[in-house]
Amino acid sequence: QAFETADRWIVVGAANQANWLRLTKAIGADHLAGDPSYKDNPARMTHLEELVADISPIFKTKTSSTWLEILADGNVPAAPILSMDEVAHHPQALARDMFVDITHPELGKVKTLGLPIKLSRTPGRVEGTTSPTLGQHAAEVLREAGWSDADIQAAFENGAFPAKSKPVAAE
Repeated sequence: QAFETADRWIVVGAANQANWLRLTKAIGADHLAGDPSYKDNPARMTHLEELVADISPIFKTKTSSTWLEILADGNVPAAPILSMDEVAHHPQALARDMFVDITHPELGKVKTLGLPIKLSRTPGRVEGTTSPTLGQHAAEVLREAGWSDADIQAAFENGAFPAKSKPVAAE
């Protein structure tokens, strides 16, 4: 579950009973551990909205770094929710080649997601195609939707698609 702290958001993992009890202790909410509505995971899921409402104000009292330290000391799984820029520059993401450069036909070199699964004997790599340009596949999509080549051509000629787009002849 994600919780807002005094300065940003964190995610906390307390889905099993042991983690739940450690969480209530770590955040100073022992009274929630004894609440019948939260006695076990099925009960917590049934009352999730109330549970989040009970816990959220607690997390807003401290910064994420403070909470992450408290939760780590309490052996509760937790992590910050990173911005895209933070993810792109995170040492672990960089060490695992989670972002790689590819060549786009119009943009040149661009970063894209790398392969998340790493195999020692058969390493994969990102190669080949890039994301399509605006309107690149418009003709194919329209053809699959039942448009005739004449109707597609007319739509392109009437400016219904980006200027760089060109209708693709039927195969």
